[in-house]
Amino acid sequence: MKKLWFLGILILALCLGIYRFRARIEAAAIPDSTAATLATADTAGAKDSCDGKKFCAVAYLAPWCPHCKRVVPDLREMLKKAEASGENGLRVIVGGGEPDENRALAAQFGGSGVVDASNDIARALGVRAYPSFYLLNEQGHTIAGDEAAYRWAFEKLR
Repeated sequence: MKKLWFLGILILALCLGIYRFRARIEAAAIPDSTAATLATADTAGAKDSCDGKKFCAVAYLAPWCPHCKRVVPDLREMLKKAEASGENGLRVIVGGGEPDENRALAAQFGGSGVVDASNDIARALGVRAYPSFYLLNEQGHTIAGDEAAYRWAFEKLR
């Protein structure tokens, strides 16, 4: 009887764990980004390192964010590798700050630096914190977000 009671508690704990894990996954679901929103972003006609690439890592930064400032040197280094890569690209989107600050930070990344003046890209990607990282496929749809996208970018582009 004790073993049966223990088995019942174990099954209940397992079900509760699965339910909580599923709820956490649903809460962190990545919205499908709008490829048109990203395609119409103002890049001032410069060459974007994501053009024609199979995958594009997207970093969404804010100029006032200390964590964003900390990753800028790494992103610049990764951008050089992305420009040379035939398969993987990197786009840095800057928003959430004053227009002049946004433009200054985006300018550090050349054609791959995009200013999100109206926050349309932030809404399309579902940005909830700075910095945010996303991995997009060729069609511009989000296939990974935040930690997974960050790890992918550092593995492939560093």
